[in-house]
Amino acid sequence: MISVKDIKVVFGRGTPLQKQALNGVNLTIEQGSFVTVIGSNGAGKSTLLGVLAGDVIPSEGQVLIGKNEVTRKSTAARAGLVARVFQDPLTGSCGSLSIEENLALAARRGEKRGLAPALAGKRRDYFRERIAELNLGLENRLKDRMDLLSGGQRQAVSLVMATLAGSEVLLLDEHTAALDPGMAEFVMNLTQKIVAERKLTTMMVTHSMRQALDYGHRTIMLHGGEIVLDVAGDNRKNLQVEDLIAMFRKMRGQTLDDDALLIG
Repeated sequence: MISVKDIKVVFGRGTPLQKQALNGVNLTIEQGSFVTVIGSNGAGKSTLLGVLAGDVIPSEGQVLIGKNEVTRKSTAARAGLVARVFQDPLTGSCGSLSIEENLALAARRGEKRGLAPALAGKRRDYFRERIAELNLGLENRLKDRMDLLSGGQRQAVSLVMATLAGSEVLLLDEHTAALDPGMAEFVMNLTQKIVAERKLTTMMVTHSMRQALDYGHRTIMLHGGEIVLDVAGDNRKNLQVEDLIAMFRKMRGQTLDDDALLIG
């Protein structure tokens, strides 16, 4: 479960560049729910993810993950609760380490590190089983360096890595934006499968309004640091991209160029 209460974030306070990135955001996401997040550039999408991950400490408000109050806790302190997959396939894993070494590190996320072997036989077998589920043949390449993989393969492995430590929350930061259409669809289908099987509480930021409607259970839209639209259930089921744009305009009482929100 995720709960953010009256979250405000101000960057550059007291300077000519001061910006209110989030302005009193309130949001509750139930355990196992998959929420997609859309909005124009600068709407506060990445800032909201940063608040949940611990990269951004809010100026005001409270953040709860499960029963844990984490508002002012660092990214490292939340590592056992929150997993994240980034837009850039090169981020979130170490290219100079092997696939299995990256998996071993991910499995220990949030734990104290000691000198015990990270890749014992049973653990290797488990990693092989999990990677085999991707149907990419990578279970036979566990000793290959991560930087030998394509962007799509690396994102697929990153999704597996995100589930190894038993985190309660999965954050997806435009994780298919850098992929070609075919691999983006593969990674999205994989995402949906993993989220459903693991019952992960998931928030996915996307610039694709099509993705925002096709995946997950609920869609929220940010603009100017505020939630201006929150749809789920039957209200969301029959929505089209064009409806979403029209609703955005109506709720904001202004005209928004279609280019500000990608329809792809």
